[in-house]
Amino acid sequence: MKQKSFINYIVGPPVITLNQFFGRRQQINEVFDMINGKKALMPQRVVGIRRSGKTSFLQYLSNKTVIEKMVLPDIEPTTIVYINLEEGINTPDDFFLLVADKISKSDFFAEKSFNQRRKFAKFSEFADWVRCFLVHSRLVILLDEFDMIVDSENFNVNFFRNLRSLVNDRFVWIISLKSLDNKFDNKSLSEDNTSYFLNIFYSTPICLGQMEPEESDELIYTPAKSQDVNISKEEIEQIKNLAGGFPYFLQAASERWLDSVRSGVVCHKRSEIVKSELLKPGNQIRHQMSSYWRTFNSVQKKAMYSAANGELNAYPVYDDLELLASYGLVVKHGNNFRVPGKLFQHWILHFSDYKNIIPDISHSSGQKHQQTRQGLVFISYSHKDEAWKDKLLLQLQVPVKNDMLEVWHDREIDAGEDWQDRIYSAIDRAKVSILLITASFLTSEFIIEEEVPRLLTRKENDNLTIIPIILEPSPYDLVPWLSNILVRPKDGKPLSSMKRFQQNSALVEITREVVNCLEKK
Repeated sequence: MKQKSFINYIVGPPVITLNQFFGRRQQINEVFDMINGKKALMPQRVVGIRRSGKTSFLQYLSNKTVIEKMVLPDIEPTTIVYINLEEGINTPDDFFLLVADKISKSDFFAEKSFNQRRKFAKFSEFADWVRCFLVHSRLVILLDEFDMIVDSENFNVNFFRNLRSLVNDRFVWIISLKSLDNKFDNKSLSEDNTSYFLNIFYSTPICLGQMEPEESDELIYTPAKSQDVNISKEEIEQIKNLAGGFPYFLQAASERWLDSVRSGVVCHKRSEIVKSELLKPGNQIRHQMSSYWRTFNSVQKKAMYSAANGELNAYPVYDDLELLASYGLVVKHGNNFRVPGKLFQHWILHFSDYKNIIPDISHSSGQKHQQTRQGLVFISYSHKDEAWKDKLLLQLQVPVKNDMLEVWHDREIDAGEDWQDRIYSAIDRAKVSILLITASFLTSEFIIEEEVPRLLTRKENDNLTIIPIILEPSPYDLVPWLSNILVRPKDGKPLSSMKRFQQNSALVEITREVVNCLEKK
């Protein structure tokens, strides 16, 4: 007797097993229509926000069983190779060696005799090696996490030019990105303003947004059925109403729903229980929603809030809504837009920082809320330097008391609050950030891996002003991201090396600088 296949809901990690991959049929067909000659073979972008299923999608495309099923028998041999760029890629040489290694381990080499040399003294040797390969097979390289290269300073114009030079009717790159924006276009521009790489991605990108309704039905029903739990059509609709059409949210909601069924929860209470559990502080779903929110600028956040609150007429930002619809964070409903899923709607309305970025759109008062303060100052520091932080706060209290600015640091977080959400929210609101630099600051895992990258992103995208203050001697000059930011006090002289009145004078000057900076914003 054949053993019954048990299918889990996959909440978080990429889907590897074929019978646990659901949906994305339209996007899969787009790729194989190109491979099967129904449209030109050309480089392509696969775009989706974090946990939209990009890795699962690319790994599915490169699966041998899928290729044998989807590639037409009369099409010339085509090798599809999946490469995750998180595998220790630091330089262009690393990149080309990894690509060659993955090609050499493909099924093609199990069937053909081919020169498997994988070390190259220069790019031209790698290119010649690939061109020899193309005599026998077309080649499609799937580059997952391409943002890793985009965000690295080690990959310059020459690298992008080399990538482009390989493209022809027998060789293409398919890359995954988190953003539709061509944020790395500037680093790959030639003198005639032609991107060496991105101008070959001129077709409409493959966007992994909301799944189709029938695909969502299959994702919910099939794993439950394999576990001998029958979910009715009405329950499926309730789960979709909660989760929307993102596979990540659908799988999490379905998993919790099955738990409630097994626990004997009556049907009419399941929806509220699932929503409550998934939106608890610290839950990974709630954390993911916060991550999505931080991805977008204030105008786009206003658009999401307006869509969630049903007041689009009060804030008509349709261009931004179209962009958000491409990601699947809003969906078109007739001539309007809405946020799919009560989970995300509820999070936006009750847990996001929309109150700090959205003008009062209440029609009852007819008045917009006027902020008296110039802006928020975010203080990033190590708790080992609490005394220094308090000295700075004492000086900043003067402009605070006069409604010139607002100050935020992590001691503002109340017991029971989602502390990460509060910190990220404050970073998103800040117009100035003060960094209290010591060795403790520079070795704090959370500060360096979470706070600093978000602050630098806001500096680049939203003109956030960052003011590092050198408190104590430390090798801060060895930190790359600090090298282009002017430190205080003058010449980087640590405050700890000064007398008390000199320390106070330096902090007073920094306070004046902050106020002047906010007045100019």
